[in-house]
Amino acid sequence: MSIRDIKISLVFLAVFIGLFILQCRQSKQMTEQSKKLADLHLEIIEKLEALPDSTVIQLCEVEPMGPIKSTDYYYITQYNLEERVSKHFKGKEFVKYNDPDINVYKGDTFQIHKNMVAGAEIVRIQYGIPVIINSPQRSFTKQMLVNPSAPNSDHIDGNGFDWVFLYNHDFYSDKLRLALISKEETELRLALVNGLKITQIIFYNTHIHFGFGDPTRGNIKCGGIWLEVIDKRTALVDYIE
Repeated sequence: MSIRDIKISLVFLAVFIGLFILQCRQSKQMTEQSKKLADLHLEIIEKLEALPDSTVIQLCEVEPMGPIKSTDYYYITQYNLEERVSKHFKGKEFVKYNDPDINVYKGDTFQIHKNMVAGAEIVRIQYGIPVIINSPQRSFTKQMLVNPSAPNSDHIDGNGFDWVFLYNHDFYSDKLRLALISKEETELRLALVNGLKITQIIFYNTHIHFGFGDPTRGNIKCGGIWLEVIDKRTALVDYIE
């Protein structure tokens, strides 16, 4: 072997060792980050365990949402699927156009309330985690197939949707729930509830439901609104609201 060949071999060996050391450091950092995330999750769970699974909070200072108008919705058809309805979301994400029972290519028009889109965008920005919409508006017929116990579901009129964090869903869903039902006012609750009037939030095993809920539920003598946060993750069957 010539001196030149030896030098080339040494260079490759140095590069290999450098890459190996870098990979070890990255692996250590990922392990430390995972442990930190797990520790934070335990802290959140401890706080949540002291709270009831279903929480109804009376917010007297919040103005109820007025009548819903047709201009309050985004309308999605086969022609504008790729158009953005917010910074991080396109119209097609709020349409199950790949569902054989819902085919937008036959000229159907779907709608989603602008407050629901804004709610998804706020969560996306707040946590910096991609949000996947897995159940937006659906027809009454589809609703009866999915969950016949909820014939008045917000999904039917585009006033509700189900979604999931792309990764670390359990951690971030617990974090969201704590922010909503904490005794201290949080910016997230101010934005989602006080601002957008998303007053029904249900946590399931595999997804979260955002909706307006029933505006007549409860008796609010002070003239405000109810915030209804329900945890159904302990249910044996994880059905869609």
